[in-house]
Amino acid sequence: MGDVYSGYRVIRPTVDPALHGILRAAVGHGLEGGAPWPDEPLSEDLFRHALRFAVRDRLIGVLAEAAIDGTLPLLPDQLDQLTKHHTGSQVQMLNIEQLLLRVADSFGSAGIDFRVLKGAALSHLVYADPSWRTAADLDLLIPSDTFDDAVTTAIKDLDGEQRVPEVRAGFDREFGKESMVRIGPVELDLHRTFV
Repeated sequence: MGDVYSGYRVIRPTVDPALHGILRAAVGHGLEGGAPWPDEPLSEDLFRHALRFAVRDRLIGVLAEAAIDGTLPLLPDQLDQLTKHHTGSQVQMLNIEQLLLRVADSFGSAGIDFRVLKGAALSHLVYADPSWRTAADLDLLIPSDTFDDAVTTAIKDLDGEQRVPEVRAGFDREFGKESMVRIGPVELDLHRTFV
């Protein structure tokens, strides 16, 4: 949670200590010295908040793993809710990975170089199991000199839709940070720069 500025005073939102403990346990799950999970099932209110934060912060896979391996005790209804969220996130990850394969073929044929960023890359490189990391979209870094070609290829070859068009031709290549193209159920974020 970020700071909220009110005049000259910084107001930091408070997080319930129990929720904070669950989030710390999730972030450190599987790591030596990670924070402990609770010993008892969570209250409904605490579970609802933990689930909301886990979905928002891409920790749903870690919560699911902790429930499966028995380190996070849940009530049957809580496990059902977590399973539904995790299943939905995994379906989205499969959609993302399927799109990545299509993009690799299409961009490769067009001579467009790219690097995979964030969720799709991290899930396979950093996490103990790819299902621990979820993502909402596919992020790619594209060199500026082929940025327009990448956007055009995504739209024409992959049947994408650019919902926010350029201000003028060439604007995104020169000044834009990214261009978003919707392809089926996945948003493809083509980044020209990191900042």
